Amino acid sequence: MTYLEQKTAVDTADGEAYPKFISIRDELVMWYVIQTLGHEEEKTIIMIEKILNESIYKRCIYPTRRMKKKIRGEWRDVTEKLVPGYIFIFTEEPLRVYSELKKIPLLTKLLGREGGNFVKLDNKEIKWLEILMANTKGNGSAEVGLSQVGFTEGDEVQIISGPLTDLVGYVKKINLHKRQAELEVEFMGRKMDIYLGIEFTEKILI
Repeated sequence: MTYLEQKTAVDTADGEAYPKFISIRDELVMWYVIQTLGHEEEKTIIMIEKILNESIYKRCIYPTRRMKKKIRGEWRDVTEKLVPGYIFIFTEEPLRVYSELKKIPLLTKLLGREGGNFVKLDNKEIKWLEILMANTKGNGSAEVGLSQVGFTEGDEVQIISGPLTDLVGYVKKINLHKRQAELEVEFMGRKMDIYLGIEFTEKILI
């Protein structure tokens, strides 16, 4: 039995529909990145579930975000892709995943091969992902919800609840007009801006 199989056996012993979330700082089981077309993430994951042997990967997700958008004068909730064109796969066997992906009749490229090895996301790159995905299970879309913000008596913006409470150090700007927060994260060896949705309360915080 492989390390991954041992972890899965332990985590499913309580009868849950999906294995419990394994820390993505595990030395053997790590996140890798698959590139696909920006409108085919869901279709690609369905194909991965059908074609790839389930013993070679733990999870396969593409993060989405809940946002507030003004449509015809009204604020509405919409769901958008957080990093379009990228799928995250949690595995201890990237070479086998790479070989199996060749069977999928869609664009699927396992990124970061250097010197014969596929490069896993490092701790800086996975920290923000771990925070966002900590309460999600299974494969497919993993949605990041809205964060609530309010104002102090001095008119300063304060995060009340939601995903941003654990991501304060990444926040560059909170745009109340667009109802979104801009964050700077590390991804595939470079800095990247991502945007998360917010909603605010008129209650004055003490």
